[in-house]
Amino acid sequence: MKYKYIIKYSNEIKVGGASWETSWGIYSEKQIVPNLREDISNSDPKVLEVGPGTGTLLPKIIDIYKTENVYAMQPLIEEYSSYNDTVRDLLLDDHFIEDSLENYSTKESSIKFDIIFIYKWNISIGIVDDFINGLKTLLNPGGIIYITSVEKERFHKPDPYMNLIYKIKPYFNIYTSIQTVGTENYGVVKLTHKL
Repeated sequence: MKYKYIIKYSNEIKVGGASWETSWGIYSEKQIVPNLREDISNSDPKVLEVGPGTGTLLPKIIDIYKTENVYAMQPLIEEYSSYNDTVRDLLLDDHFIEDSLENYSTKESSIKFDIIFIYKWNISIGIVDDFINGLKTLLNPGGIIYITSVEKERFHKPDPYMNLIYKIKPYFNIYTSIQTVGTENYGVVKLTHKL
């Protein structure tokens, strides 16, 4: 039997008369926050989470790296900006940066970080080059960037849509893996400066 229509609702897919519960990707609270201290040269690292959304992972990051070392960055105009006050309340007073990474990285007063977390990579194709340059600018030598993507192969093979590997490769060493959380897999990439 061929179905004539597919309707996608927020957490449900309906095909013809049948429906299934579904969700896109992995719930943030189930994401793994690794302790990357052994992988970097600074034993008391400054840590940034780019795009913390609702702030779900910040308590895990703070538990590992201490409140005084953790920062978060999220623009005012993004999908989750209504949560900026919630995220700000999880951090020390001046540790929330309400700006985009690509803009903040061009400021003379910008802070450099030893560890940068980006969970669920979702960068618009129009700003990818500026975003990668921002990462290069904000990461201290000897630091590491930890990125996850629900699109498992985003960093594992050349992507004809965005060519992320080719865009990142000139600036960073790339280490990729697949991690499993519950029954879901997600792609992980760790980036370090090419020295």
